[in-house]
Amino acid sequence: MLSAVSSVPTRTRQAAKKLVREGPLRGSRVVHRVQHARAYRGIKLRPELTQRRELLEELDREGIVIVPNYLSAEKIAPMLSGADEVIQKAKDGELADRTFTIQPDIVFRIGKVDELVPATQPFFEDPVIRGVMEAYLSPRVVSFRRELENRFGLSKMAQADLFHFDNWRPICKAFLYLVDVGEDNAPFRFLRRSHKDGPWRTRHAIEFDAGGTNGRYGHFFPQEIRALEVRNDWEEVVCTGKAGTLILADFRGLHRGTPLKSGRRVLLNNTFDLMNA
Repeated sequence: MLSAVSSVPTRTRQAAKKLVREGPLRGSRVVHRVQHARAYRGIKLRPELTQRRELLEELDREGIVIVPNYLSAEKIAPMLSGADEVIQKAKDGELADRTFTIQPDIVFRIGKVDELVPATQPFFEDPVIRGVMEAYLSPRVVSFRRELENRFGLSKMAQADLFHFDNWRPICKAFLYLVDVGEDNAPFRFLRRSHKDGPWRTRHAIEFDAGGTNGRYGHFFPQEIRALEVRNDWEEVVCTGKAGTLILADFRGLHRGTPLKSGRRVLLNNTFDLMNA
């Protein structure tokens, strides 16, 4: 009897979630307000949790921080060597359970790469990065995606090359370039200050949930971006940098990739959020 009673709240929560996802209120402003309040509960700046307050302040103000030479060439070398080994294994089909892409001729990602390449763990376990994320979002933040990304398809446009946001809920990423990334090497691009909430975001946030991956899913048309840039005084930053460059970004902000013109782009991605806490 105790087991049956204790399971009622769980069934109720599951029914409520299903109603939100599939019921008549799906995609409504009422549901979005409730979800927004829940997603942002406890989110606030906690400068006391990091010793790198300058990184926290810039991340909060601009939505992105670029740190050149964060790791030395000596520390990057074994990471890249290990990365090249797992990239080849992925190409050979040995890592099918950890390799994913929707455009296999352009880019692919390898999950849980910290387990495959122990040399990358100093990045994924970096207390400075962790401290900034806890100070920016919450001490409950979790590192839930630890990936290697390999972009190699020349002169081909990827889906991620359209301006988009990853989620309207709090989510941040730390990128570490393992190779030099210049203008021709598909540099990451970000619209400074677009991470902040504003009237422009609500409609797109609702569409994000209602349409899912079969809808616009946070993506924008070029004319929408032009209008938003002018209206909000946003500035596009092109994130070039040598191997060892660190990028911290709030992925509620609008960002995109660019087609690869030469070489390749290899990076590590550590994603933080509260949804997976």
